[in-house]
Amino acid sequence: MKSNATHPIDVSIIIVNYHTEELIIACIQSILRHTEGLNYEIIVVDNGSSDHLREAMSRSFAGKVTTICPKQNVGFARANNMGIQQSAGRHVLFLNPDTLLLNNAIKFLCDYLDLHTEAGACGGNLFDAQQRPTHSFRRLYPGIFWQLCDMSSHALDRIFFGSSWQFNYTEKPFKVAYICGADLMVRRSVLEEVGGFASDFFMYYEETDLCHRITQAGYQIYSVPEAAIQHLEGSTEAPLPTPTINELRLALAEHGRYVYYRRNLSWPHRFFTHAIYTVSLCAFSLAATLLRRGNAAAFRWRLRIFMQLVAHQRPDIFQGLPLQT
Repeated sequence: MKSNATHPIDVSIIIVNYHTEELIIACIQSILRHTEGLNYEIIVVDNGSSDHLREAMSRSFAGKVTTICPKQNVGFARANNMGIQQSAGRHVLFLNPDTLLLNNAIKFLCDYLDLHTEAGACGGNLFDAQQRPTHSFRRLYPGIFWQLCDMSSHALDRIFFGSSWQFNYTEKPFKVAYICGADLMVRRSVLEEVGGFASDFFMYYEETDLCHRITQAGYQIYSVPEAAIQHLEGSTEAPLPTPTINELRLALAEHGRYVYYRRNLSWPHRFFTHAIYTVSLCAFSLAATLLRRGNAAAFRWRLRIFMQLVAHQRPDIFQGLPLQT
């Protein structure tokens, strides 16, 4: 929907695509089906630069979707920034292509930002492919205690935050540290103040870093449970035998973690956080090997990549990717 003097755009929906044609078509269809009561635009940034996708967008959503095609895969953070530059909405929703709206979620999030000036960003409740509650946010930022929570298999999260440590069971909005990047809505004025996603990130942790900067600027981040969205995370990957791991995906997650710590933690804080994380990976790897439960190879691979990054070495698996180490 185009902006004009009578009907300005309320929300710009930015979706970054990378070889997920069927998913992104279903995602856009769910937007068109459920979203009402506001003016919005849909911007697709196609990191795969596929002529086939452009044809599909033109065929299925003629005049309803703007498509941007970078010359190469620039990563999730930079691709979203390209979308921001082309957007015109009062608020910007960063939406994953593997999501499906279950209700008028975009309207609910937009209304919350309009009614609560202290809110810089917000997100809804996410459900997995089986409609079960799944990771939607975290209540604290990565650091020493965050790593201890992970090391305890989130027992500490449950002690301090109860059942609503990553999903809002209260049916009422509340403050969180950061929203999962699958459905993050940010006020445009806040984006103009703090900037978009940091280009240091390729994918993973870029939304955590953005929320951290929003918080530092004096705004709050909120979980708005009325907004319900299905997140089909990992559904594009074929089932793999237990010993097999997605090495690139795990390596990119470790890169995101490392960049976040480098950008946001002081040297002493970073040193102890790195130490706790290293110990936890070793412990989980040993436990998985001895108990024959879990994937020990994944823990060893993550440890290897993380240690290379800490030593300022560029892992070979990143060859050809435009990311900083």
